[in-house]
Amino acid sequence: MKATLFILSLLLVGLNSCSSDIQENEIKHEEDLSTKINTFLNQLENWKASEVKYFNQLGKEISKADTLLTFFSFKNKYENNAFIFSAESPKAFNSFEESDLLKEEIFTKQPYKVWRRKVNHLRILDLSIEPHPTLKWIFVIRLRNQE
Repeated sequence: MKATLFILSLLLVGLNSCSSDIQENEIKHEEDLSTKINTFLNQLENWKASEVKYFNQLGKEISKADTLLTFFSFKNKYENNAFIFSAESPKAFNSFEESDLLKEEIFTKQPYKVWRRKVNHLRILDLSIEPHPTLKWIFVIRLRNQE
């Protein structure tokens, strides 16, 4: 009887330890994803044409870290010259919306959300969350000329 209780106690302690490790890994993963998203968005404010490869790589890393997202590079078939993240639900883009860049200056018209930022005082960075006929929902990043 004592041996059985001892073995069960060891199993309980071992499982509890594993649970703590899993929680720590989840927190680290969330921080890592948040860091990648903030880096991606903050670098966009100083967007230069020569950095497209860098943004494409960061976008791929973000979609690997968050499996709810699919990334389409700058030269994609849905909207050429735009970075696109797609998802089944707009809630998948919450990590983007919580970033420092998008916390302010929002223009919304349901079901769309649109942010506009000046880039290098010459162009406008247009970021939006919108429905898409084949991709369900997209978070799209476009660089536009001044209007």
